[in-house]
Amino acid sequence: MQVPGDPTHIALNQLVTSGQLSPERAQAAYDASQGRTPGRRLLPTALRLDTLVVGFGSTLLGAALVISTIYSREDGDLDWSNYAVGIVSTLGLLVIAAAAFLLVADPVRKANLMGWPGALGAAGAGLMLGLALDDSGATAYVMGLAVLALSALGYFLIREAPFIITAIVGLGLVYGQALDDLFDLGSIDGDNFGTWIGLALLGFALAVTIGGWFLPTRDLSTILVGAFTAFGFLSLMISLLAAGLFLALSTSMSFDPMSPDGSMGSESSGPSGPDEDVFHNDVWFIIVFTLVMVAVWTACWWLRGHEGYRVLSLFAIASVIPAATVVLAVDSPSWWGVVLAVLGGVALVFAALRALGILGGTPAGHTPY
Repeated sequence: MQVPGDPTHIALNQLVTSGQLSPERAQAAYDASQGRTPGRRLLPTALRLDTLVVGFGSTLLGAALVISTIYSREDGDLDWSNYAVGIVSTLGLLVIAAAAFLLVADPVRKANLMGWPGALGAAGAGLMLGLALDDSGATAYVMGLAVLALSALGYFLIREAPFIITAIVGLGLVYGQALDDLFDLGSIDGDNFGTWIGLALLGFALAVTIGGWFLPTRDLSTILVGAFTAFGFLSLMISLLAAGLFLALSTSMSFDPMSPDGSMGSESSGPSGPDEDVFHNDVWFIIVFTLVMVAVWTACWWLRGHEGYRVLSLFAIASVIPAATVVLAVDSPSWWGVVLAVLGGVALVFAALRALGILGGTPAGHTPY
């Protein structure tokens, strides 16, 4: 948005605040009214300074919260000096956000002072409650619900993106603890662990995507949880690779108790040791989960046109599938490359023929991407 006194600026901000218009479309409308190139969002100098100061101050208080969280129970007991720093920082963030809502009239400055301070204050409240409860069985629930409730309240009062971020974090805490309580994730067999974690990531991503789709910030919530999920799938592949290498090493260095000198690595007629292929089922499930999310992100891009969905799809396919070939230790990785290259080439040729009008496409003078 631009100059606070601009009638167009005020009208669009009111529509955004009431949830009738997304921030992206409001910005595009304002840019069009000013004859600007869509996508550029430059605030006036005064507001830019305010935004930088709010961001800087919120970041410093957030860093104080992290330090308090790390050291408040470093030796097990609650260190009140560090804990007090976290309490004061949390209250300061929440008070600033509440004061902005009650006292600041300008919608842009109000949103600026309520956004990150309020969201970080919500996160701080969850952290401080978690430190107070220590390792109680209800700690994750209390933390997550506190962050989720405060973030939901903040978003209800002012439609700002930071509250969506902390709400997803709070929901993730509750979701993870609920899964652990229901299925006892720590007792899952090693050869199924990757599948269950991948399924949990998929379920969380779909839940946030569907739930967030009804809000004006649907792109932010979907892309944020999508990035977390894509990195999660890749991290799972790396973990499975490390576990497979460890099993292979333990097999090659197996100890034969019947060997006269008790040496390592001696040949034995008994079992050859653990099967290093035990994680292959997990790998295939993770590939399927990744393709499901790619289909979801493709549908989201079709409906919204946000480039972030295409980036997520590209990253997921270009990272998870090559990692899968390493974990699977495929005998002919060149065939995987050939299949992927042929599919990609066919897709590009199809698009080129449509651009030329040969396969029904209409050549366009200008395309957005």
